[in-house]
Amino acid sequence: MKYKSAIKLILISSTVFITACGGGNTQPDVIQPVTIKFDCTDGPDCPAINVSGDPTYILPNGQTSPIRGHADPSIRKDPNSDRLWMSYSYVGIHAEPSNDPAAPFITPYVSVHLAHSDDKGKNWIFDKNIWESTPGIDQGYTTDVGYSIHEVSTITPFTLNNTTEWFALHLRYFLKKGDPIDKRLPSSFRHILTRATTPNELGNNTEAVLSNPMTAPGWGSDINFSQLDPTLNDCDLWGEPALFQDGNKLFLFTECLKIDISTVPTTRLYDEEFTAVFATEVNNDVTTFNWQWLGNIVTSATAHELGSTILTQVDIARSRDGTLLLIVTPGNNTSGESISHFGCRVLEIESLNPPKLATHPDGSLIVRAEITSSDSESSGLCAYDPASDTGVVLVRTRVDPVKPELFWQLHATGIHP
Repeated sequence: MKYKSAIKLILISSTVFITACGGGNTQPDVIQPVTIKFDCTDGPDCPAINVSGDPTYILPNGQTSPIRGHADPSIRKDPNSDRLWMSYSYVGIHAEPSNDPAAPFITPYVSVHLAHSDDKGKNWIFDKNIWESTPGIDQGYTTDVGYSIHEVSTITPFTLNNTTEWFALHLRYFLKKGDPIDKRLPSSFRHILTRATTPNELGNNTEAVLSNPMTAPGWGSDINFSQLDPTLNDCDLWGEPALFQDGNKLFLFTECLKIDISTVPTTRLYDEEFTAVFATEVNNDVTTFNWQWLGNIVTSATAHELGSTILTQVDIARSRDGTLLLIVTPGNNTSGESISHFGCRVLEIESLNPPKLATHPDGSLIVRAEITSSDSESSGLCAYDPASDTGVVLVRTRVDPVKPELFWQLHATGIHP
C-alpha cells in the first residue's frame, strides 16, 4: 500500500489468440497468447468490492476518516470447500488530542483484516481483525511512543497428507505518534509469519519474526534472509511478500530493497533490487522453518522491459488452465522514496526452482494481462484466485487535495489471465 501520483494509461480489452501458417513450412508456427488489456475505470465494468460488516474507517467523532479504504488484497480458495478467503489492509488514522486543540496528533493506521465469500466473490463478509494497529514503544534505538503498522498481508492454504492448515504473513513496522508514513523506522521492519488450522484462527498462535539487516535486536529475529547466501548480503530490507504452496513446499516471494545510507536522506538503489524466492518444508514450529534461497525471479531488467523502474507487490496464483502466474505492480520512482504505480501485469512462471519467468522464443516476457485504471491517481496491488469470479482484484486510489481525502478501493476486473 503506497501513496502515489497520477499515472494514466488507456488500454483496450482483448482476449484473442493468433495463429498463422507459412507456405511450405513443415513446422507448425508457435501459438502465442495476445495480452489481455483492460482499463478499470469507475463504473459497472469494474465494480467496487465492498466488505459487509467492515465499513471504511470512522473517526472517534463519528466522521468519515479523510484517509481510509481497503487495499493490499490476498485471495485464496479453501481446498475443502467452495469458500474464498481474503486478507487485506484496512486503512485509517489515529487521531489524538495534543496541547493545541486545532492540531491533534495524526498518525496513519493500518491493520490486516479477513473476509470470506461463499458465492465466488460476488459478496464478501467481514470475519476478523487479524493484526490490529496498536499503541506501543519503539523497541529499537529510541523510546518513542507510537503505533504498530501492519500491511501487505498474504495468506495461503497448505495441504499435506490430506490435512490442510493456513499460513499468513505480513510486513510490520513502527511509526512514532504524529509522524507520516514516510518516517517509519527501518529498524522496525520485519515480516511476521503465523499458521492456524482455519483462517479465522490466524493471528492467535505463535509468530515467527523474519528480520532484515536493519532490524533492531529489540524487535526479535528467528531468521534473517540476508544471511542465507552471500548474494543476499546487500539486501538491507525485505519488502512486500507473497506466500504460495507448490508440492510439499511453502514458497515466499519478497523484495530485496537496497539503501544508500551515504546520502541525506537515504536513497533506494532501484537498479540493484530484485524479488527473491525462498522455500521451506513445513514442520511443527514456524520459528524453526529451514528456509532456503532458490534465486531471483524479478530484477530491474524485468521492470525495464515492462516500462518501469521497479516491480512491486507480487502475487502468485494459477490460471484456470493451471499455468503458474506472477502478478506484479510496475512503478516509477518520481522523487526520493515516492513511487508512482500504474496497474498490474500478469506474467507466466516457467519454473519455481530455479525461479524463472516464461518467455517467447525471442526472449521477451510472456505477459498474459495488462490491467490499469486511467481515471485513478494510482492503481495496482493486485490479487487473483482462479475460483473467484472477481477475476484479478485491482486497487484504485482516489486523491482529492481539496477536501483533502485519500481513499483506496478494491475492484473486480473480471479478468482471468
